[in-house]
Amino acid sequence: MERAYQLSLFGPPSTEVIKVKAQRLAQRLSQRLGKTVRLFVTDNRSSMFQFRAEAEGFRIRMHHLFLDAPEDVLHALSDYVSKGAKKAGRQIDDHIRAHRRSIRDPESRIGVPPRSQGKNFHLQEIFDRINTRFFNGAIDATIGWGKMPSQQKRRSIRLGVYYPHLRTVRIHPLLDRPEVPLYFVEFIVFHEMLHQHVPSPRAERGGRRTHHPSEFKEREKQYPGFEQAIRWEKDHLTWLLRSLP
Repeated sequence: MERAYQLSLFGPPSTEVIKVKAQRLAQRLSQRLGKTVRLFVTDNRSSMFQFRAEAEGFRIRMHHLFLDAPEDVLHALSDYVSKGAKKAGRQIDDHIRAHRRSIRDPESRIGVPPRSQGKNFHLQEIFDRINTRFFNGAIDATIGWGKMPSQQKRRSIRLGVYYPHLRTVRIHPLLDRPEVPLYFVEFIVFHEMLHQHVPSPRAERGGRRTHHPSEFKEREKQYPGFEQAIRWEKDHLTWLLRSLP
């Protein structure tokens, strides 16, 4: 049986080490599944594990944090691919959470806290107020300003993002301007914090998660400044896009 593998190239560990480990992992998965496995090892920060069935076997994409996975996690991976076992899915999620420090922070090096003090807004102070008022202090995450994107024309803008495996909230630096009202920044922070409180449900086999489930949307609408913030965003979206470098 052919045991094919393919991987993307990225930083540490070294490419040669990745190749050896990836080949070994592809062979072990192929033996367990009884089919050819095309393995793509990535450094993707949001999608840790995906797969799809192909005529000759399976195409699997996984983060490099699985390269040194113990035997029980390897068994869970094969069970999830072959059977879609929920118990196996939970075990995979546990492994990801336990090794989340292996996932690169897209804005800075791991271990370096994000910058929360801006020129006009202090995100940590906003986070703490919202955490106390709306979440009873239950949200456990760091928060900071992101980096301004490279120069390019854009038709959309992502004002905030929550990285669940890093427990990190990033807010677009374009909002750190005197023209932006405090209530709007507060709403964006609340929205990203809500992602931890109402996480996206686990996707079905090989599928995508629902990023904003109905429970999330209902909770968001209960936010006192929801309508005011949505209206400000709608009225100023063109201005925000034009303000990009």
